[in-house]
Amino acid sequence: MNFDPFHHVLDILIDINVSWSGYVLFVWTSLGFDISASLHMCGPPVYGIFTIKVPIKNVTVTFGDSNGQIAPDKVDLETFRGMLQQNRQGAKEELKISVILLGRHHG
Repeated sequence: MNFDPFHHVLDILIDINVSWSGYVLFVWTSLGFDISASLHMCGPPVYGIFTIKVPIKNVTVTFGDSNGQIAPDKVDLETFRGMLQQNRQGAKEELKISVILLGRHHG
């Protein structure tokens, strides 16, 4: 299949917060800390930023090709059909794109 991949973006964030409150030697005391990690990926080509935040320090690591941040231009339906065209498939009219809508039937 002749295929030109589209641009993708993925963002994930995980945040963990732990805290405790109570009396220590008759004094109300609260302790807590927060740890978070985030991942941002996009491409192609693959590019990403990973960040981890802990109470003492934040660490950020970038990886991949920075050109992956650049989203390609939008394509029209004919261009999209041409991207899916297989070798020796014949005329573009042979390629049919169908949309199926799934839903619940209430009866």
